[in-house]
Amino acid sequence: MSRKGTAFPAEWQNIIDKMYLPYDSEHDRYMAHDRDQGHNTRQADTSLAIFPIECKELDAEARKRILDACTEKYDIMMGSAINAIGRCEQKQPKLAWNELVQTVTDHIEETFCQTREKWHNNTTYFLTGLGGFLQLFIYGFAGLRIRENGFVVNPCIPPQIGDHIRLKGLHHKGVCFDMIVTKNDGPIYVSKEVIDQIKFFSPDGIEIRPYPLEVFIPEEAQQDVVASVHKTLLVQQASKTSMIEGSPCPQPEIVEVGYQYTC
Repeated sequence: MSRKGTAFPAEWQNIIDKMYLPYDSEHDRYMAHDRDQGHNTRQADTSLAIFPIECKELDAEARKRILDACTEKYDIMMGSAINAIGRCEQKQPKLAWNELVQTVTDHIEETFCQTREKWHNNTTYFLTGLGGFLQLFIYGFAGLRIRENGFVVNPCIPPQIGDHIRLKGLHHKGVCFDMIVTKNDGPIYVSKEVIDQIKFFSPDGIEIRPYPLEVFIPEEAQQDVVASVHKTLLVQQASKTSMIEGSPCPQPEIVEVGYQYTC
């Protein structure tokens, strides 16, 4: 392996130049290998070109055809997670959520949450499958992509999850930080210590200025704040009305406008 900052062997370039993804023009699809006859795959194959390889030669329609062809139930836990990440990239949260449900129901045992390699065997503690499960939340629902100059953020959060995802203990170039990604391409929040150290970008390459975590108010807490303010105004209004009528009511209860939220 070539270390960072050193030149890689010259023969590597020859190998790179000869690599390709086979294409079946008759059926308008990419193939896993030259002899691929449209078999029912046991795990992710061509979908790996979408993630993690991020093959630039694949346009949106080609990516959709690859994912639509993966209709069979996967034997291997990792396959469902990779497909779900692709669905998130295509902004298909319902299909991505279905893949997550399949991963959980088919491969994770209720007892001690043990993971199985395949849905029909008892080979447990399958860490590769857990890696796919974790990547679905980081690279799928939160939509992060690691780049040399920072992160691209392209979330696709299913309604079953809520209005945001909180990621803890992310590492980038020696920096550890927490991050909150909100739905519908809303604002992002990061540990205040890294706001000026790490850059974040939209899929179009536009830089996104994050907010510090401390100012984040989840949607449900925002509703609580509005209700609290409304109650305060009603109590104050009732007090003024009673004073006008000549029968002052007791001192209005002081309603604190604030929230407490624990993730």
